[in-house]
Amino acid sequence: VVPSSGYTSYIGKACVPQEVWENLRGDELYLPEAVSELSRTGLEVARDGPQSPEWKANKETEKMISICRDNPEEFKKVLEKEVMVWTGHFDNVSYGHDHPVVKTRSIICMSPLSIAELLMDSKRVKEYNKMSIGRNDEKIFQEGIDTINGEFGHGETKIVCNRTKPPLTKKKFELLTLMHARKLNTEIGEGNGYLVVSRAISGSNVVEVSKDTVRSEILLGVNVLQCIPGQPNKTDLTSITHCYSPAVPKILVGKMQVKGSIGFVNDIRALCD
Repeated sequence: VVPSSGYTSYIGKACVPQEVWENLRGDELYLPEAVSELSRTGLEVARDGPQSPEWKANKETEKMISICRDNPEEFKKVLEKEVMVWTGHFDNVSYGHDHPVVKTRSIICMSPLSIAELLMDSKRVKEYNKMSIGRNDEKIFQEGIDTINGEFGHGETKIVCNRTKPPLTKKKFELLTLMHARKLNTEIGEGNGYLVVSRAISGSNVVEVSKDTVRSEILLGVNVLQCIPGQPNKTDLTSITHCYSPAVPKILVGKMQVKGSIGFVNDIRALCD
């Protein structure tokens, strides 16, 4: 499928202008080049590159950093038990700019590949997302996280539909999302490990949801799964979450996204016990 909206040059960037997002068709990420650009963007945002927002650590994270600033081993111990949290905002011309971007860092007692496989396996989503009532693979472009130079580039790429039922609401939420996972490229300085990136599929060609369902969007999801030297069954995880849900009051958005980001890490940690 050749995307025809003319907006493919925007869809892989961290900040997609409001006007562009509102005029998407829904097939802009159907090209390997667009997905490759999205993966580069994900790494850049997670590693404080040019597309990254200005991050502000929460009070708990500031305290953790100050305590173990000059002690790498103590820093590792903290990351194994706690979740460091930062928040920021993308520029004010981008879609979803009024919703915070959340960054977390933690260490998980699971190998980078195992976490990547867990996140990409739709049958296992309920293991770490207690609100999910099911995730289906809607369109598979390429399978195999370790694929190199396949017809759709590197790694695995697919579109999934995840349905959730949060507590205290009668509404169901639906997220139609492109997911892409690949191995980090050591030859260009990406390090050892894996990368999983996500972005909502949105546009005029996307089927509307039913009346009892709310369409939510993962504007940018990133998981950088970095190997820890000498510890093959541990992962240095940096996650980025930027979501939009019209059903969530703006006054609650920040707290809920931070809570959800921390919960994501702790739910995966629980699988290691």
